[in-house]
Amino acid sequence: MDQDAAVDVIVIGAGPAGENVAGWCADAGLAVTIVERELVGGECSYWGCIPSKTLIRPGEVLAAARRVPAAAAAVTGSLDAAAAFARRDSLVGGFSDDSQVPWLTDKGVRLVRGTGRLTGRPRHVEVTAADGARRVLTASRAVVVATGSRATVPPIPGLVDADPWDNRSATAATSVPRRLVVLGGGAVGAELAQAFRRLGSAEVTVVEGSPRLLAREEEFAGEEVRAAFEADGIAVWLGTRAVEVHRSRDDAAAPRGSVTVTLAGPAGTQAGSAGPESAGDTVVADEVLVAVGRTPATGDLGLAAIGLPPGKFIDVDDRLLAVGVSDGWLYAVGDVCGRALLTHMGKYQARIVADVITGRRDAAGEPARDVADHLGVPRVTFTDPQV
Repeated sequence: MDQDAAVDVIVIGAGPAGENVAGWCADAGLAVTIVERELVGGECSYWGCIPSKTLIRPGEVLAAARRVPAAAAAVTGSLDAAAAFARRDSLVGGFSDDSQVPWLTDKGVRLVRGTGRLTGRPRHVEVTAADGARRVLTASRAVVVATGSRATVPPIPGLVDADPWDNRSATAATSVPRRLVVLGGGAVGAELAQAFRRLGSAEVTVVEGSPRLLAREEEFAGEEVRAAFEADGIAVWLGTRAVEVHRSRDDAAAPRGSVTVTLAGPAGTQAGSAGPESAGDTVVADEVLVAVGRTPATGDLGLAAIGLPPGKFIDVDDRLLAVGVSDGWLYAVGDVCGRALLTHMGKYQARIVADVITGRRDAAGEPARDVADHLGVPRVTFTDPQV
């Protein structure tokens, strides 16, 4: 195993938050190494914000034109899904980070490809490359974790075996499923449900366990989106949960086999406007998209070696220092710290951490710290209507 010379700062994860930590620290004159196992730019650039909004936009424009009496008559035909996917491919750089890497290297940040893991020794990170080669990196000042999150897959019988879509599968899709079931009526599920309905899915069903869509927003907002979905022909089943999923591999009409989702609502109650009145009702689709939340990508980060629980969000203080780690060397930014799972908040946290590491103070001479009100973080759900 190779041992590299020490640098000032090691960042694990080159998504928006990690990139920005690295960039700000490099701008301050520090030697920085960033470790990335996939693509520089992270979830937002390739499987989140950019591709999802690209797939949403054609249907949004067409629907807006149809709402204008003078323009509606000119709208004929259907959307060109292939053209939408081609545009998506263009905006994500063909799922290559060749255009993003220079932003780091031009600042003098060294990029190391591989999976980073904490060794248990302060400021030491082991990196395993794709070919299995291992090396140990050492930081003299700090290690910053910015590994993000992944889609949560709930323990529903049969779901994993059914090979469900998550946000990555959906935003990287190359064809439109004729029938789509979406588990989860939050921002991701709502956006993608409407996007695929407008791209040409004949049947789209949204299954949400709470009594309304977009449960984190004001109640009226969820009602407005539900009404818009039903006007678009999207079935909305509220107060409903999936209790079993099965994919049949012998359905010639579905390339991957059809998926049967068994649903149940609250005992003795009707589960929403299109919901099942009793347990055992089913929906059959070509794909099932899981969009019920996010899980921090910390399961194989080596947290147990430093006394933190693996697979959990990393608890941080107002300087984004990991709570429970002595000597003040480990920081966490972005989704992985669980404060606000939004790209712009990850970038905000990145700047704070860079200021803390470099000792920068504000105009009043106060050290940097997180002062955001996490109950009022600006955000947008790009449904139509937008929320």
